Amino acid sequence: MFAQIIKALRLKAKMNQETLAQMLDVERSTISRWENGSSTPTMTMLQKIAEVFDVSYDILLGKDISDVNSEEISVPILGSVRAGVPTEAVEDILGREYIPASMAKTGEYFALRIKGDSMSPRMLEGDIVIVKKQSDVSDGEIAVVTVGRDDATIKKISKHEDGITLIPFNEAYPAKFFTNREIINLPVEICGKVVELRGKF
Repeated sequence: MFAQIIKALRLKAKMNQETLAQMLDVERSTISRWENGSSTPTMTMLQKIAEVFDVSYDILLGKDISDVNSEEISVPILGSVRAGVPTEAVEDILGREYIPASMAKTGEYFALRIKGDSMSPRMLEGDIVIVKKQSDVSDGEIAVVTVGRDDATIKKISKHEDGITLIPFNEAYPAKFFTNREIINLPVEICGKVVELRGKF
């Protein structure tokens, strides 16, 4: 819970990780670890964080999230995605999209601009999808996937005992099956689940 709350407060304050790190006299990597949930601050540091954002301990500890949920939260629009790379480290950020703060506190999200027409007519080039960052999805869901060193692709996932199939919506493109061995060796990695499509006109 703390990871989502501090990120929501930082974005609400229109502050990047470097700025917050300077205000708290810590490394930027420390902020990143707090936001991805791999570490938590000490009680002394929590006091400093509360002072920076002018909030109470209750808000930081998730007991009162009304202030956090009062506005929408921005997420980066990425031109490309590579597995294992934090969204903060991606250089080709094309802009921002906004999601409800209530959604933002359930996980890490990013937006991705559609390239090509393999998912048409449902998803067109230039459309934006909102993606929840996660390493797996259920059978039949739409995911952002990287294959080897290629940029991410968006496909419907079909799971089998011996592998997975990446299925485009455009019938002009073939589905691609990958064995369990190929999934490990290439690798084939799921970066997130597509949760929303925002068409552009």
